[in-house]
Amino acid sequence: RTTASCQMPCKNLLAIPYFNLKTYGARSFFIAAPTLQNTLQPDIMNSSSVSVFKKQTLLFCCSCF
Repeated sequence: RTTASCQMPCKNLLAIPYFNLKTYGARSFFIAAPTLQNTLQPDIMNSSSVSVFKKQTLLFCCSCF
């Protein structure tokens, strides 16, 4: 039961694959990376350069804690 396409293609969300194990599967990089990527704000996703992306991502992560 893998997700072949995104639910909302206009938002450019990554598909999160199906995993079987509730404890280990959700913590794996294969699952965690697209999950975290999908939580980023649109202005961060549409950054003009890598350095701007890094700075905005750092500020976003620091505001979560």
